[in-house]
Amino acid sequence: MLRKLFIFVLCLVATISASQAQTIPNNEIWYTTTDGKIAELTIGSSQVYENGIDFKIISHTYENGKGVIRANKAIKVYGRAEYNPAIGFEVDGNIKSVTLPKGLTTIKESAFADCSNLASITIPDSVTTIGKYAFKGCSGLTSITIPDSVTTIEKSAFYQCSSLTSITIPDSITTIEWYAFEGCSSLTSVTIGDGVTTIEYSAFEDCGSLTSVTIGNSVTTIGNYAFKNCSSLTSITIGNSVTTIGGCAFENCDSLTSITIPDSVTTIEKSAFDSCDNLTNITIPNSVNTIGERAFQSCDSLTSITIGNSVTTIGDWAFALCRSLTSVTIGDSVTTIGNDAFRGCSSLTSVTIPDSVITIGGSAFANCSSLTSITIPDSVTTIEYTAFSGCSSLREFNGKYASEDGRCLIIDGKLNSFAPFGLTEYAIPDSVTTIDEGAFYNCSSLTSVTIPDSVTKIGDYAFGACSNLTSVIIPERVTAIGAHAFADCESLTSITIPDSVTLIGEDAFDGCNIQSITIDMVTGDVSYIKEIFGADKITEYTSKYFSADRSCLIKDGALIKFLATERNEYSIPNSVTSIGVGVFSGCSNLMSITIPDSVTSIGERAFSGCSNLRSITIPDSVTTIGDRAFYGCNIQSVTIDVVTSDVSYIKEIFGANKIAGYTGKYASADGLCIIKYGVLLDFLYKGQSEYSIPNGVITIGKKMFKGCNNLTTITIPDSVAEIGDGAFSGCSSLTKVVCLASTPPAIDDICVSEIMLIYVPKEYVKVYKKDPKWSIYKKQIKPIK
Repeated sequence: MLRKLFIFVLCLVATISASQAQTIPNNEIWYTTTDGKIAELTIGSSQVYENGIDFKIISHTYENGKGVIRANKAIKVYGRAEYNPAIGFEVDGNIKSVTLPKGLTTIKESAFADCSNLASITIPDSVTTIGKYAFKGCSGLTSITIPDSVTTIEKSAFYQCSSLTSITIPDSITTIEWYAFEGCSSLTSVTIGDGVTTIEYSAFEDCGSLTSVTIGNSVTTIGNYAFKNCSSLTSITIGNSVTTIGGCAFENCDSLTSITIPDSVTTIEKSAFDSCDNLTNITIPNSVNTIGERAFQSCDSLTSITIGNSVTTIGDWAFALCRSLTSVTIGDSVTTIGNDAFRGCSSLTSVTIPDSVITIGGSAFANCSSLTSITIPDSVTTIEYTAFSGCSSLREFNGKYASEDGRCLIIDGKLNSFAPFGLTEYAIPDSVTTIDEGAFYNCSSLTSVTIPDSVTKIGDYAFGACSNLTSVIIPERVTAIGAHAFADCESLTSITIPDSVTLIGEDAFDGCNIQSITIDMVTGDVSYIKEIFGADKITEYTSKYFSADRSCLIKDGALIKFLATERNEYSIPNSVTSIGVGVFSGCSNLMSITIPDSVTSIGERAFSGCSNLRSITIPDSVTTIGDRAFYGCNIQSVTIDVVTSDVSYIKEIFGANKIAGYTGKYASADGLCIIKYGVLLDFLYKGQSEYSIPNGVITIGKKMFKGCNNLTTITIPDSVAEIGDGAFSGCSSLTKVVCLASTPPAIDDICVSEIMLIYVPKEYVKVYKKDPKWSIYKKQIKPIK
């Protein structure tokens, strides 16, 4: 008995001694390092004001395996603010452990940021604030105890602490701020205190080892991205006070199999459960009134869904690509089914749309390939484009918009959707005036379609991807064929466009194997006619817009397409007044082009990529040259005179690194400059080491001499009143600038280097040095000898 008592007393003494050994003065910080050497103490130019005006570090030692920082008074604040590192102090280097003193109240932002060797830290229960980024990137930190005194953990405080395995948020914390634990990839468990009301943006994003989370009843908001990419999360309990599940809150939590949403939740924001691949079922309570866009998109294992009676809107893409979804119950308050809401739900065989629904969005049920029938209630007033496109098993529509044979939805003369199952041929009802966007999209079984004379417009993608369609007759009343209208109809080999057509959309026949086209009266944009037809095998056009030599399409004086791309020289017809965008682009065989005096404008990229075009004469009639008109050409000689448009980027216009010189009324006498109304718009750098800017220049444009890396001396005339920003940027050899102006030119940042000397008239040296802008160079300003 006495022996046991003796052992107990020894243990008690040892415990008291150990406790006393860890109690440190309130004016000291203790630490250890991985290499057993003193760490670097970084002290700003001013001490931390919160510690007191006269606060200072009086000693720093490392003895007997322990570092000690001692101040002249109690330490209340540790670390330096990232936005003002001149204030405060911190220890840098191979820090292994740190014990902070009792009485400390604040750990400043970034205090231990990127201390990758920090394995442990003792935080006293006096600390109330852990600043933002305080432990960011402490990849060696495996555990940390946050005392109950802490009321604030600021954003990114533990960002990418990749070895941290568990964390307890004390009841004193009310908000888990932005990115607080983002990227803590080893974190397996989290205990959230009862005081927490808000889990902010990305608080636990990319915590890939986190398996379970209990969100207490005090929490009202789960913020955007809060648990995104927590790929090991198998269960989560959401407290009864949560009202909002933020956007992407649980996106890519692909181990999550089920979730219970409490009756307190009113809003599920966009992508909240996006790509939760193993989520099998979910009930949305009657409290929820909004399901955001993509809220449950790509939940591949979701088999059924019940949408409560308070929901009014099912957001765009809300359940899109839920490929296992077989059953959907839509609540009686839903008025809008958003665009693509159930797109690609390939196992969905039936759906009941309640009488409350007014709008069915575009592609809402597109590519629901197992859907066999659908009833549209009388309440519906709007069915957007392609609502049921790609529903290859669809046999019939029911309701007031269904056609007599049940195969079409027709709204105010517009054929909106088509039920294609089992049909190879179809005659569109005479009541149709417009074939809407995507109406027959991906109806791959169809080989023939008869379009009635009542139709005036064929919409975008109307017959897109009808891969077996071999025959279609476009009636005489059609005026417009939309973009991609017959795209990828690969069995379609010929087409006749009637005279009534005035507009053919971009890529209308892209991917077809059309070899014969008859087209004449089109008056809309045909500037990309070959691309419209995707017609590499076209043998012949007929068109009233052909030039006499059949090499061009010319409409109202505009050259809109050049067809003879194999030619190496060409004279543009005299009837042309403008050369359109990209007309000769990529004509790599073209070596010579003659532009007639009738031309007044050259469009953007008109000759882009004509790599063999060496010289060009721009006639006096031209007043506009578009951006990159000659980009990628090997122009070495340019004659240009009366162009009055912006030529501030004339070298870029011509892509002309080999230009020998400029001619024309805006060219300088030496042919190296373009000067317009006193503005130096371009300088033709030829590797020269010295240059004198011509007299009469008033303004030097921005970045005018940028990259002239051989230029050592430049002389600025007395006429110059303004020098643009970055005028001398990248002039690595420039050591001497002679400025003859008696009044300092207006400048901001002209990128003058420290080795550069600026020579000005000696009687104006003081004027330059006192000028608010030039004064920053006063040590470099010298008198002209």
